[in-house]
Amino acid sequence: MTTPAWTRRTLLASGAAVLAGCAPTDPVIRPTGTVPPARRPQLDPVQAAALVSETELVRLWQAIAAAAPGWPEADRFGPVAASKVKAHSEHVSRLRGLDVLLPDDEPFHPEPTTPAATVSGWADARSQVEALQASVAAGHRGAALASVSSRPQLALFYGSLAACASASPDLALTGGASPRPFAVGTSEAVHAVLITRVWALVYALETGIGRLSRDSQLRPEGLARLAEVKLLRDEVLARPELATPPRQRPDYDLGGPIETEQEVLACWSRAELALMGAWGRLAAASPDNADPLEAMLSQVRQAERWGRGLPAWPGWT
Repeated sequence: MTTPAWTRRTLLASGAAVLAGCAPTDPVIRPTGTVPPARRPQLDPVQAAALVSETELVRLWQAIAAAAPGWPEADRFGPVAASKVKAHSEHVSRLRGLDVLLPDDEPFHPEPTTPAATVSGWADARSQVEALQASVAAGHRGAALASVSSRPQLALFYGSLAACASASPDLALTGGASPRPFAVGTSEAVHAVLITRVWALVYALETGIGRLSRDSQLRPEGLARLAEVKLLRDEVLARPELATPPRQRPDYDLGGPIETEQEVLACWSRAELALMGAWGRLAAASPDNADPLEAMLSQVRQAERWGRGLPAWPGWT
């Protein structure tokens, strides 16, 4: 028997129905007149600002998607625009809910009214996207930093929005894991995940470099990134939180074949995104420390440098 998917709203609604069915008849005679409505929960100012920002991104990408068929770059940017609309619409849906960490079958808060966007070509569209994304990413980053000490799970939520708003306009956003409540875990446990994913990235880079031809243009960039990650490995291993590091394995799951250059790029991108997720969990487990959040955001360029777009919710892996 399949278990139905429950959301916050369906649980509340079913609970209310049970209580209503069990309630006895009220014998008290009430005066005529209008019963005052229940007080509507107010939208948190931080959540409200993020909702407006994400709605503006949806409107801009909708305008780009509508105009793209008439551009010379239609084949390339039409699918990118469609993916951006889908991802930012998911963000809007979460921000309209009572709890942003839970999907809501009927978002509670109304969608804000924002002006329609217009674009005159890809160059104009890209300029508008870069300006708006910079502003939106800064706002989300501020919300994430403000949540680090009080509500660490919200720090990851807004950090994920900031990372997505920092994504390249040229690369499509993809699916993947989405926000959900989770046990933050101890700093030691989360550091163990972090070093494991650093080791996995080292393994992916070394394996990929070994599969590339000697004259491949990817080799110098892969070698440069490998040197960076090895420095990160040494820095993480020196942290006091890793007094007893986990065992390093001789190999790690690469997530797919790694024979062609395209497969190597896909492998490196997956490993970089996994590292972003580890930084995100560390941010949630590190009250009063913004460094892991900043490290998570810096992973945007590392993941995208291999030519693959981010997921709609970066960091939730």
